[in-house]
Amino acid sequence: MWAVPPDEVRGFVRVRPSGKGRGVGAALLSWIAPRAREIAREVSLDHDAVLTVTSWAQDPNAAALLEQNGFAPLRHFLQMRIDLGPSLQDPGLPEGLESRCFSSGTDDADLFAAYREAFADHWGNTEVDETQWWGENRDDPNAGFDPALWVLVQEGRTIAGFSICRERQDACETIGWISLLGVRPRWRGRGLGEALLVQSLNAFQSRGRRRAALNVDVDNTTAALRLYMKIGMAPTPAFTVWSKALDNQPVSVPGSGG
Repeated sequence: MWAVPPDEVRGFVRVRPSGKGRGVGAALLSWIAPRAREIAREVSLDHDAVLTVTSWAQDPNAAALLEQNGFAPLRHFLQMRIDLGPSLQDPGLPEGLESRCFSSGTDDADLFAAYREAFADHWGNTEVDETQWWGENRDDPNAGFDPALWVLVQEGRTIAGFSICRERQDACETIGWISLLGVRPRWRGRGLGEALLVQSLNAFQSRGRRRAALNVDVDNTTAALRLYMKIGMAPTPAFTVWSKALDNQPVSVPGSGG
């Protein structure tokens, strides 16, 4: 678990298939709530802080278990998938914009600033730890960083939009994965998002990948979902974020002897 100021503690609960049906999930959920309250107090989160966890759409028993433990669905995410055949027709960049690959070390500050602005109105992005963000997307051993799949679009020296992609294993197949695709508000409505998406999908196709995918919030405040469907991506349920209100009551963590 970890704190996400100002008002959230995020938990990650998973049970191995061999442990399912034996009460392991229920035991873990009973432990993380009091521990989350401790974390909230330790880092002085807001008094109305919540604990959030996720469940995969493929887990048929998760919803009932989470509801029994006081969680309510907060946000639903879809996975958008597309079969890559012939290259998609590139609509081209809007006039005055140019694209290039990301240069690690040189573009770090500008790209992170562009990300913060492009995703400022997305749920869950109130506070983003920069070190953690770079770890998840580039620096961790399992991040799959490939600078040839990171595209920046600029107007002059300013980043207007970006596409951060990688290749990942999906069952027994390597597919293209679009981790983040963002356009800063000033450049929206000009077709830049579509141009970035098509360029990324065509890059996967040129590498011989047969499929590509990404996750999207059902309640995305931009036109992203419509764009993905316009390109031909098909939606399937991916995961749900659940939340449970924390309080400031004294707690005793199960098994701690308190």
